[in-house]
This record gives sequence, C-alpha cells and structure tokens, in this order.
Amino acid sequence: MRFVGSIYANPELLVDYSYHIVSKYDFADDVTRFFYDCADLMYKSFAQDFSKANIITFMSRDSERFQLFRSFGGYKTIEAWANNFAAHTEDDVRTCFDILKKYSLVREYKRYGYNVEFILKSKRFDVMRPIDIYKNMRGRVDKIHTKIMGDSDVEILNSNVSDLIDSCVDVPSQGFEIPFPILNEVFMGMQKKTIMAVAALSNTGKSRLMIKLVAYASLVLGKKTLVLLNEMPVEKMRKALLTTVINNPEYKALHGIDISKPEREIVMGQYRDKNGKFIERKRDEKGNALETKEEFLQRVSDNSDEYHKVKAVAEWIEERNKGLIYVKDISSDYSDQVLEFEIRKAVLTRG
Repeated sequence: MRFVGSIYANPELLVDYSYHIVSKYDFADDVTRFFYDCADLMYKSFAQDFSKANIITFMSRDSERFQLFRSFGGYKTIEAWANNFAAHTEDDVRTCFDILKKYSLVREYKRYGYNVEFILKSKRFDVMRPIDIYKNMRGRVDKIHTKIMGDSDVEILNSNVSDLIDSCVDVPSQGFEIPFPILNEVFMGMQKKTIMAVAALSNTGKSRLMIKLVAYASLVLGKKTLVLLNEMPVEKMRKALLTTVINNPEYKALHGIDISKPEREIVMGQYRDKNGKFIERKRDEKGNALETKEEFLQRVSDNSDEYHKVKAVAEWIEERNKGLIYVKDISSDYSDQVLEFEIRKAVLTRG
C-alpha cells in the first residue's frame, strides 16, 4: 500500500521502478495489484498527470476495470494511500521497493516448495535486502531469482556459434537504413540496442547531421524519435528540420516539391519574385516599416512562387506522420541520471 500510494502521489516513480516490478509476483493482494497495474497502464497509455479527473476518466474507459475500481473503494482508496501511506523521500521509496521484492522472493521460493521458515524466523529478516534473501537460497533457485529480479545469467561466449550462422541467414543483422550510404555499409544501418556517436568541433555540422537522421527515421521510415537538446534551442532545430526537408533528395521524392532554399534566406524571411529579386518590405528613409506584417505577407504571397513552395513543404512536415518526433531541451541538466530518466520516460509513455 505504501509503494502503490507513493506512485499515485508521484507518478514519475514509474519511470525508475516499473522496469523492475512484475505485478503478478510482487503483489499478493488483489487490490494493490489492481491499483498498481492501473497506474502503470495509465501512465504509459493515457496520462502522466494523476489528477482525480484523469484517474476516474481512465477507469471508466473500461467497464470491467471501472467495476473493480468501484468495488475496491474507488478514488477514496487511492486518495487515502497517496495521502497517508506515500513515501516522500527517495530512500523511503527504495525501502518500500526492497520490502516488496523481499516478500515477493520469499513467496515464490515457498510456491516452488522450498522451506522459507529459516529465513522468516531469522533475527536479521527485518534488515535483509532482496539480494540477502537470494544469497540464502543461492545455488538452488537461480532460475526463480532471474524471473523475479530480472537479472541476466552469465553466458559462455564460445557456444551456439554454429546456430548463430543459421540465425543470421534467417534474420540478417541489419538495422534500419539511414541517408548516408557509407554509414549504412560500415554499421549496417541504425540498429537497436546500440549507440552511435559523432564527434566534431563546434560549427561543423553535427546538429545538421543529427536532424537529417531524425527526419529520415521519422518522416521517411515512420519511426518514433526522441531528440534531447543540450545546446541548440528547439526553435533552431525546427528551422534546421525545415531546411533539411526542403533541400535533400530523400524528402523531395516524398513531398514532390522542386525547390532549393538556403536556411539563411528562410530565417531572414527573404523570398524572390518572378524576376528572381528579393521582395523587400517598404520602408521610409529612416528604416521604419511602411506596411504592416499582414500587408507585407500578402504582397509576398501574391508575388512569390518560392514562398508558396516553402509553405507547402512546411505543411507537408506538419501532416506527415504526426507525433513521431519528440524534442526536449535539457540544457539546464544533462547528467547521466537525467538522460536515463528522460529516455526511460519516452520509452514508457511514447513507445
């Protein structure tokens, strides 16, 4: 109840803990298991704000779930757990999690027929951690530990080599292609569970290379992408995205608009008329504008095919595979902990 109450009080705990929770083992009680499962599903698929309105709306979207919700006390139960039982510090939450896992392990050992009385009667039981429980049973229950705790077994590297050959024939180890033939050849595309890094001096094109990869993955291949920024603001990346999609052949083949336009001209608002001359805003001798924004835009629109082509590409970007590129500026803190949190959250909530 303390652990689940803590999650409803602070839903972002799911980012750190949901990977390690296996509810059918970790919650022996139907009520706590139900409310945990609902919190986990709601956070991943509905809303990260656990307000009363959001919770009730989520519960009511499924009649069977809503019936259980009401039979288990409804929102009053959640409110009581979140207000009265929730752990408020990181250490307290970790303690709740350890207790949860400790009893989960003991129950599973018992279910498999192992005598756990000597563990429960130990004078040290209250201070034992899950790993201590495991150590007491180690050698007999490795498989149970792996299932509950999610750890990986040590493997022998020089085994299953022959099988590997056939598996590669069946499913080639090829990631999704990227718009750089040499990188596709060297790295076999962009592959899951790998890290690709590009190092270069400032102002040599790292961000432009990245945005081309992002645009290709999302707008061409339809893959969800998360962009974490620590240097360039979101608005600059949006301008780079527009320029990339306007000028590169991979995207021209899809949007079908034949145009080349330097980023400098786009950000300076410079568009040519039918004679190839830039359309200038009317100003007096002191440089003050003589026409409003609306009047100037209308004149540009009336006289520049180039302007309409750029607008058409922008509209194509907006409509193409909506909701595939997620971006967040983390320049205030891009420590390992923040990076891990943001990546976990994106996987949980955005897929």
